[in-house]
Amino acid sequence: MEKLIMIKYGELSTKKGNIGFFLNTLKNNIVSVLDGLNYELKHDKSRMFIEVDDLNEAVERLKKVFGIHEINICYKIGNLNLDDLGNNLVEKLKQINFNTFKVETKRSFKGFSLTSMEISKKVGGLVLKSIANVKVDVHNPEILINIEIRNDAMYFYFDKIPGIGGYPVGALGKGLLMLSGGIDLLVAGYMAIKRGIKL
Repeated sequence: MEKLIMIKYGELSTKKGNIGFFLNTLKNNIVSVLDGLNYELKHDKSRMFIEVDDLNEAVERLKKVFGIHEINICYKIGNLNLDDLGNNLVEKLKQINFNTFKVETKRSFKGFSLTSMEISKKVGGLVLKSIANVKVDVHNPEILINIEIRNDAMYFYFDKIPGIGGYPVGALGKGLLMLSGGIDLLVAGYMAIKRGIKL
């Protein structure tokens, strides 16, 4: 099991024909902010994965990158064996103090034998069986267990760290910002950067 960073793009996924350009721009911006860290980066059209020695420092830097919708510190199971995922998940949960939980599954690999709902039920049952005095709360759980089933691996994570959103800086050309003493121009500049303009 590997511990790594999963990045979600949000609205970038709506760009269709231009998605490659937007993702390459985002990737270049991420490479720039991670300069000096020891890391490996991989991505596809819906997710980016970063293996890095200093996870906390990388997350702090990534929080400032436009185009990132969400950052997750996740655990990767390098196969599609649900028992492996369940056993590793339970071991991590035993290190956390909680009373209620909920399981949510996203199954991008539709060839997997179980549906998202079936996976959530099976994993939830294993948690109930393995950890004493916990129960399911679908409305307001203390811990939300997120599972993603992809073509060649499975992932689980608990915390969702919000990104700054928007488009990658440089994706929509360049602009010039003229400043005076008011705050309105600073806000306008921020909003322009968030929409992908390099000032």
